[in-house]
Amino acid sequence: MHRKQFYFVRRAVVDGKDDEDEEEEKVVPSPSEEARAKGSKYSTDKYKFIGCYHDKWNRDLPKGPRKWGYTPESCMAACDGFLYFALQGGSWCCCGNTYGKHGKAPEPDCLHKKNDKEEMLGGEFLNAIYEIAEKNNKK
Repeated sequence: MHRKQFYFVRRAVVDGKDDEDEEEEKVVPSPSEEARAKGSKYSTDKYKFIGCYHDKWNRDLPKGPRKWGYTPESCMAACDGFLYFALQGGSWCCCGNTYGKHGKAPEPDCLHKKNDKEEMLGGEFLNAIYEIAEKNNKK
């Protein structure tokens, strides 16, 4: 299960001397490290897209409205007081303080395309998990 994500910074070591001893050597981050640092294009200042995760009848995020008809914004509002919210099947909203007990799924499986807009809205027993920014969590 996941609670928070941690980020690690790499330091370059050249000829037994670390990068502070000599001229700074630029370390180019990998595309995945860069994306993680920037955040996902499915994130906002109010919530951060975490990833796509499997779900089962023994729900990964067992709280919240657990009803249809939600957007990321309305689901976040309904999940006030929780650390995470998820959308499943396009608009089914649920909430919780942990996630991941059924494992990670490929992100494209949670992607919905409508007209020219792409959104992470989950799939059949697939949760698009979002972390609620602390400043928006009022409880």
